[in-house]
Amino acid sequence: MVFLDAEFVNDFWRAGLKKFIKNILFQGSRLVFANLKFITLFFLINVAFAIALSLPLFSTLRDNLLHSSINERLSEGFDYLWFIQFRHLYKSALDEIPFIIYATVGIYVLIEVFLLGGLISVLINPKKNHFVDFFFGGVKYFYRFAKVMVASFLIYYIAVNMLEYIGILLSYLFAEKQDVLLEFILQALRYVILVAVIGTINMISDYTKIIIAVKDSDFVFKEIYHSLKFVYDNFSIVSLVYITIACIGVAGALSYNMIDSQLPRYPLYYLIISFIIQQFLIIFRLLIRMYFYSSEIVLFNDLNAQVISAKVEEVSIGDQDVSFSD
Repeated sequence: MVFLDAEFVNDFWRAGLKKFIKNILFQGSRLVFANLKFITLFFLINVAFAIALSLPLFSTLRDNLLHSSINERLSEGFDYLWFIQFRHLYKSALDEIPFIIYATVGIYVLIEVFLLGGLISVLINPKKNHFVDFFFGGVKYFYRFAKVMVASFLIYYIAVNMLEYIGILLSYLFAEKQDVLLEFILQALRYVILVAVIGTINMISDYTKIIIAVKDSDFVFKEIYHSLKFVYDNFSIVSLVYITIACIGVAGALSYNMIDSQLPRYPLYYLIISFIIQQFLIIFRLLIRMYFYSSEIVLFNDLNAQVISAKVEEVSIGDQDVSFSD
């Protein structure tokens, strides 16, 4: 009997897991680059909604500054006195802007659900990745994905409120105590738990949509359960893939902040360069979003691949038995 060292087994398992995750990330990246043409569509829709959101405020500002010499002072820096006067003069118009924003954001969320249906439909079937297939998938999965979105929002709401109440309870418990360090640690732990909970809900929501699309299932709540079971059974691999891609996204955001902090603060140059960099940031975020779903689809298909057992048949040829395997 051969006894294997526990440390050797752990190292072997970690090496295998690392290689497996690298393979998943590589295949996911290939799937993203094979569908890069959809980035243009996502980008144009984001730009359209950005214009729609900023247009009411831009129109109000233009009306105020068009016939005023104060715009020359504003090009040199922010004028707080002008801001107070602007809010007073356009109070009624500014009060309506939040409702316009809410309505636009609501429409944007619904369109995002539609686009997500199209994206997942072409990712799960790389041979059908034309725009016709994309829009067909968006229509096909819109209602089912919208139900998943509503269920996710409800879970988000419950989880965030529960952690908020825990924060209030901690503040109440430490109100009469001087243990500031312990309170800080517990409050920080609360935020760590919040991030972990949001990440887990995101993973379950993503895999629910993927399972619905792969199975072409109409039973949304049943697939939520299957997604929860899948994430639970494969939590180490699923979470490592998710965290790795999330870290890439965070690294990109940090790089953007570093570059933005080094830009010259001259108004015209700053606005132009900052606008260009922000467009690259938008495209990067869209790529990361595609990367999440493509890697999750590859991982789900890989972990649920059917194992085909070989069948051995013996055929007698003369005095010899020859074995054939399928």
